[in-house]
Amino acid sequence: MLNDINYSIRVINEDGDPEEDARVKVTYIVSHETGDTDEDGWVQFNTTSITNQTVDVEVSINGDSVGKLEEVGDGDTFSFTI
Repeated sequence: MLNDINYSIRVINEDGDPEEDARVKVTYIVSHETGDTDEDGWVQFNTTSITNQTVDVEVSINGDSVGKLEEVGDGDTFSFTI
């Protein structure tokens, strides 16, 4: 069974303001996606998992690794400060 997993990441600066046009790269076990944040600092990703209802994701912003998200599920949201 295929499981669609849609999730969002928000990027803000140290003042708490949204970071527009930040390049966000998410890496899964065998693939990756990139996206640019909108004017509110959000970028959405969509992946499919064959075996689980969650995925583990390595995240980088503007080329810098910012951490790993474990068990990302459909509808989850995350925030990073740069």
